[in-house]
Amino acid sequence: MADFTIVNVTDLEKATSIEGVTLPFVSPDGTKLVTASVEDFTKKAEEEALKQVGAAVTDMTTKTDAAVSKATTAATKADTATAKATSATDAANNAAEVANTAAGSATTAAASANASAGKAETAAGYAQTAADSASTAVGKAEQAATKAENAVIRAEEAITTITEKEGEMVTGASAEVDGTSGTPNVTVSVVDNKAHFSFTGIKGEKGDMGKYAVVSHTLEEVEIHPNVLNVWGDMERISVTFADGEAGVANEYMMQFSCGDNPLTFSLPDGVSWMWDEEPDFESGYTYQVSVLNGLAVWAGFLKK
Repeated sequence: MADFTIVNVTDLEKATSIEGVTLPFVSPDGTKLVTASVEDFTKKAEEEALKQVGAAVTDMTTKTDAAVSKATTAATKADTATAKATSATDAANNAAEVANTAAGSATTAAASANASAGKAETAAGYAQTAADSASTAVGKAEQAATKAENAVIRAEEAITTITEKEGEMVTGASAEVDGTSGTPNVTVSVVDNKAHFSFTGIKGEKGDMGKYAVVSHTLEEVEIHPNVLNVWGDMERISVTFADGEAGVANEYMMQFSCGDNPLTFSLPDGVSWMWDEEPDFESGYTYQVSVLNGLAVWAGFLKK
């Protein structure tokens, strides 16, 4: 052990640097007193400090990583819980919407059922009214039949009163015929137990000049009759057939129609011949008249007004 001289610190001179300065230290077991330079002490202290700092940093990093891992796990679980909560909310909303739709449908169905019930009740009322009317009509028909039977009985009684012998001529009978220019005579007799009236001397008055009736059409395919004017409005297609005419008279099939924005397709029965042996073109904006007599068709077109 080195020798030490104990002096008063205040009597020592101040050192200008730590170079070469040594410091006393007690050994770890406390049995020895050792010295070390300040440089060694400082270096050792730095190493020890760095060692402790490194250990602390490592420990802090480990704990930080663990905390981050736990935080990440917690965030993942939170996201999962949020997703489940969102799904549950969506499902609840969908269920509510379905329930509302079902409720609306039920309300509509109930309203329809009520309306149908009302209509059924009204129809039942109409049916009852119709049944009552039918019953009344049947009653009136039965009354009419009874009256007719009574009239027949009275007629038979009158005939029997007039004569009881078949073929016997009856005198004193009279009859009137309106619209005649001659002097009518009537003879009444009984034939097969029925009254028989024989008129003579009847001459009709001169009739009026014949007049054409007008028949309106809207269908494209029509059977038309002769000696009437068959009229259509604006058409794009017309196909006609001819009904049989009256024997012994001239049967003229007369037609009038108009073309709208498009030309018209017009067809007559087979065997009809057009004037000049040429079927006309029926153009838009015109009104046409067609007449067929004895299988010959004539036509004329007029600008629509």
